[in-house]
Amino acid sequence: MKKKVVLVVVIALVGVLVVGCASLVGLLRLGLLTVETESASRDCEESAEELVRFAAMGDEREVSSALERGEDPNVRDEHGNTPLACAGPEGHVEVVRMLLEAGADVDTRSREGEPVVVDAAIHCRAEVIGEIVEHEPDRRSLATALAWSTRNGDADAVKLLLEAGAEPGAFDEHTAVIVETSRACETPSSGEWSVIYDALLEKGADPDSVLSHAVATGTADGVKAALAAGADPETRVDVVGPVTPLWSPAVAEQGLKEMPTALVVAVSTGRGDIASLLVEAGADPDRESVALPFRPTGWTRRSDSCAYLECDAANQILLRMGAGAVQPPALPRVTPLMEATFAGDVLTVRMLLEAGADPNRPAHAGLTPLHAAAASGSAEVVDALFEAGAAPPQSGEWKPSEVAERSGHRELAAKLRERGA
Repeated sequence: MKKKVVLVVVIALVGVLVVGCASLVGLLRLGLLTVETESASRDCEESAEELVRFAAMGDEREVSSALERGEDPNVRDEHGNTPLACAGPEGHVEVVRMLLEAGADVDTRSREGEPVVVDAAIHCRAEVIGEIVEHEPDRRSLATALAWSTRNGDADAVKLLLEAGAEPGAFDEHTAVIVETSRACETPSSGEWSVIYDALLEKGADPDSVLSHAVATGTADGVKAALAAGADPETRVDVVGPVTPLWSPAVAEQGLKEMPTALVVAVSTGRGDIASLLVEAGADPDRESVALPFRPTGWTRRSDSCAYLECDAANQILLRMGAGAVQPPALPRVTPLMEATFAGDVLTVRMLLEAGADPNRPAHAGLTPLHAAAASGSAEVVDALFEAGAAPPQSGEWKPSEVAERSGHRELAAKLRERGA
């Protein structure tokens, strides 16, 4: 049952984005392309089969009458729609109940080939799922439905599916790259995410997978629960947000085999609270990782004036230092401290330094945290680095003060020159 389809597009942006922007960093941007399609709901409501039409509209009286007359609850119309496949995604719970009691096939598939329980999960119809699981649908369908319900952050549906026997590890399956959206799906709160993670862990889901997902959705309570269940604080994160997997055939072709660590993702997405939890649990504050292959919306400060990834602070420094942009399939290797300094996040910088992060450790092309702080323009971060023992870099064509000057931070540049940096 399709209303709108969102195609998850994984695009290599090097040399492809806005004309006139030079040498883009070789990262991958994960975006969403919305494509309007013919409404299957309208097809259902205009079906030549009365029972299909009444089921799609949620007309309980007409559906009841048709069934009493002996209409086949599994009839399929000229479009390939069945009554149950049309009623489920629309949330017509009572109609779904009547059809199932009349003998409708609980494993019936929509014309797109999705089992009705999966279609209900895609469209966040927890009450419909509750009716369906009472009739014991195929367990493989339950697993796929769980993956979709977790993707959508539908806590009620997740609990129902787990209680019905859905394999708890199935939540970590990355569903197809065609992502449907529905008006029925609401943005989940952090509390709803926490309920989902608690339910998954209680049923035996892998704590590392739960931790990865909780870091991606920015759910601190979920991170706590996963760590308490034994998750490795150094686990890698292969999703960004609840819907977008970092891995895909396109990414694999680019050779991106390694995923960023949970700590780097937490720092990169501005979640210092989650970063603190990970460090307290034993995550190495100095461990190098590939960078997150995109920047969250709003992270890049100059996104209105230049191409999306060319605005990336790290790439700006690389270009100004003459090092050149990173080319695919590579991604820059960064430390959590480097990411925090790029973002000008002084609280997280201080937390990482107190946990033992090296203020002088270079990253890609000899970049140091002082270079990153110079680019971000944060005097507080520069002070924190010097207090922790940062020393002016002795090698490299560009000094931090020169990076600050070329980034438009003249006062900071003067301050850095006074310190010999």
